Amino acid sequence: MLIAMLEEAVAGDESGASMEAARAALAAGEWEVAREFFQASLDEAPSAAAFEGLGVACRWLGEQEAAMRALRRAYRLHRRAGDARGAARVALQLCFGECYFHADVAVGLGWIE
Repeated sequence: MLIAMLEEAVAGDESGASMEAARAALAAGEWEVAREFFQASLDEAPSAAAFEGLGVACRWLGEQEAAMRALRRAYRLHRRAGDARGAARVALQLCFGECYFHADVAVGLGWIE
């Protein structure tokens, strides 16, 4: 289930050379390359999908705080766009991040209430 959720996170409808390259790199486990391309996509036009992908790439690289910042931005943009499914998916990732990276279960659970 978690793998399907993460695949959906970066599948998005957004196009562009940077997003396509970022998605391909993420699928191949090339975390640094994915991070660079998601950042390039964000430099072109900020989007929830690009922030979410950046958060996933940063998490795999062990860059916990960068991952949490990107995922918080993705959450806000999903909410602003009325994308409840996207917001919920990111909230779950933020819950895990708060629990595992910060050992703060109370804050983590707050993301999924």
